[in-house]
Amino acid sequence: MPLLEYDISIVGTAGINRAFQAIEARAAQHNTRMQQMFGGSARPRSAGQATATAAASRSAKERAEVTSAAKVARAREREELGAQRRITHERERAEKQMFSLRMRHLRQEDAERKRAEMATFRERKRLSGHLLGTGGRSLANTTRSVTGMVAGGLAIGGGIAAGSAIRSELDVGRRSRSLAVQARETGGDFVVTPEQIRAAVGTESIRTGESRSDVLAGLEEMVAKTGDIQAGLDQMQMMGDLALAFGASRSDLTAASAVLGKQFNIDDVKELADVMAVLGDQGRKASFELSDMASLVESLAASGSRFDLTGAEGAKTLGGLVQIVRTTSRSPEQAATGTSALIRQLIAKSGDLKKGKFGDKVDVFEGGDATGMARDIRDVIPDVISATGGDKVALQKIFGDEGMVGATAFIKAYSQANQAAGGGKEGDIAGREAIAKLFGDAIDSSATYADIQRDAQEMLRDDSIKLSQSMQELEQAAGRELL
Repeated sequence: MPLLEYDISIVGTAGINRAFQAIEARAAQHNTRMQQMFGGSARPRSAGQATATAAASRSAKERAEVTSAAKVARAREREELGAQRRITHERERAEKQMFSLRMRHLRQEDAERKRAEMATFRERKRLSGHLLGTGGRSLANTTRSVTGMVAGGLAIGGGIAAGSAIRSELDVGRRSRSLAVQARETGGDFVVTPEQIRAAVGTESIRTGESRSDVLAGLEEMVAKTGDIQAGLDQMQMMGDLALAFGASRSDLTAASAVLGKQFNIDDVKELADVMAVLGDQGRKASFELSDMASLVESLAASGSRFDLTGAEGAKTLGGLVQIVRTTSRSPEQAATGTSALIRQLIAKSGDLKKGKFGDKVDVFEGGDATGMARDIRDVIPDVISATGGDKVALQKIFGDEGMVGATAFIKAYSQANQAAGGGKEGDIAGREAIAKLFGDAIDSSATYADIQRDAQEMLRDDSIKLSQSMQELEQAAGRELL
């Protein structure tokens, strides 16, 4: 760029001012020439340009103010976050301190509990050795052989048994004497002495691992149902085996046995045991178990008397019948009610059935004599269903609502087989055969009491039962020592 040089030699103020004005003018001219030479514009800014420049200046100022406010907000946010982190840190530190204190307290409590347990252990060990003597030691050996417990644990068990042995022994003695008194005839001697009952109950309790209270409950059921204490004692082992094999309550089984023996005229214990085995096996196939039979067999037996459902075979037939009904009912109680209603309605409608009111004629009674015994129910049911052709409307009129609960399974079997065979005569034959198969599957069972004994022996191998056996023996030994 060309240099603009000035050689100033001026005297006086006015001259100086004029010289500077001249210099400014020459400088402006020089700048104009330079802008023209290098593409610049020497034109002055217009009013619009000045306004835009002012607006840009204001915008920059506003942006600066916004930026400053944002910086302040971010700084405030950073401060708040920092404060929150400090609060969280303080809370976590306080929680850790509280947790540490709590754990220290729990450890102290645990140590105190263990010291108390050890003191109790030593005291029980001392008391059990003092109270149980040789009886406790012999039982300790028995339990050790079964469970492998250490001597200290056995001492605790003996101490605990000693603590309850007196109450248990007194209860067994009272209930045994009560049973002996109930069974004695007025003015006569004891049929069985309280001591004999106590001994038999104790032996059975140790054999099965049941409490003597449970064994006595079964015996009490037998006396309550039949008044025969001797029968209860004779069946005691059988009831224990059944309870082990089927996992049922001894008292429920004893009640069922008592009613079965009485209602079906089964006096022989071996025969009754086989019947119970069959009924239990039937219950395994369906859902009407021996424990259900106990509370419902009495009403069932009474309803089946007109069909000559007596003796061992009658009990098996009735048991099979109720098992079939149970497959289409909601509960054992409904099955029992439905079975009773089915039998009752066959008797009540026997006259109409004989007249052929619902279809073909059917004789419910032998020779059509309503004063005699009814025919085999396994023949009557298919005859009635066949006579109506499986018509549910007609069958509803015969059996009623409750009786239909009992008849549903038979009607279903007949109808399905009939339809599968194409109906007509062939269909009727197929339907009858389906009902016969239904009866056969439910009633026929080869189970005997020998099978029950084998299952019971298998259960007695269980370690928990072995331990229960030993604890029962321990309790009885403690009772003998203390009383």
